[in-house]
Amino acid sequence: MILWPLNWFLLTLLFSKLGTLWNGKRFPEATFALTASWLYYTFPALLPGGATAIYIANRALRLIIGEHNYQEYNYYVKRYSSFIIIVILSGIIPLLALVNWYVLFTPEHIVIKPWYSITRTTWNYSDIESIRTAPAYVNRENGREVIVHKREYIIKFRNEEKFTTGWGFPGTHSSPARLNSEQKAQILAYVSQKSGVPITEMDVLNPYEP
Repeated sequence: MILWPLNWFLLTLLFSKLGTLWNGKRFPEATFALTASWLYYTFPALLPGGATAIYIANRALRLIIGEHNYQEYNYYVKRYSSFIIIVILSGIIPLLALVNWYVLFTPEHIVIKPWYSITRTTWNYSDIESIRTAPAYVNRENGREVIVHKREYIIKFRNEEKFTTGWGFPGTHSSPARLNSEQKAQILAYVSQKSGVPITEMDVLNPYEP
């Protein structure tokens, strides 16, 4: 019980560090490269954190109590050791998915690789139809709409696909990075300059509109 949250936290930091190192030199062509923030790595670290906690606790018990007094317990551990290995390996797929989730803003293109896809999509800046922003946006919770006072941006492409700096909006590509207001403004000013499309200021941004 004590080791699981500790291992979970340590593996989250380890996975995040591995992701940062991997992405560090992957995108030299990008002016801005958005990759998954450390918080997302809690998901692939959850089950392996529990499995490694069980393994460490088991080894500690054997050292403290002695294996010869726990033949039945040892039989149980050996029987399910393969299951523990599978649980540890279960973190690899979501880890690889997160490492390969990115949005790139290069001098020529915008490249979006969603975490759930094995392919990426590339747009020219001339493919941008509009850029909208507002100091608040509409969010839907439990079947009703609420206003969230936080600035977000939406890039709409001519093929009707959208990218938003927010997260969780249906039918949009989300930013894998947790951006602050200054970072959002800097990136979108760059996109506006490259595309020639002005940023439209609105009272409230509605990500659910077409």
